[in-house]
Amino acid sequence: MPKIAFVGAGSAVFTRNLVGDVLTHDELRDDTTFALMDIDADRLKTAEIVTTRLIEAHGAGAAVTATLDVTGVTRMHPVAERLLQAIDTMQL
Repeated sequence: MPKIAFVGAGSAVFTRNLVGDVLTHDELRDDTTFALMDIDADRLKTAEIVTTRLIEAHGAGAAVTATLDVTGVTRMHPVAERLLQAIDTMQL
């Protein structure tokens, strides 16, 4: 089951566009989990609602999770964790 993590998912337009694109692929539409993370609870909720509605509109079986905790998303894939560590080191 593929898992796609969106760090900064509160950017709802980007999230909507990418989720919509993923759902057009038969091999991803039913088994993918979209893991959304953002530090802004309101924007995260909006992205979660948009993602859920897109899944329903496509008649897909994908799942969505949402968290304010970046460590919950990065546990899914070690590359994501290393990327976040590198960004943190740059202190953006």
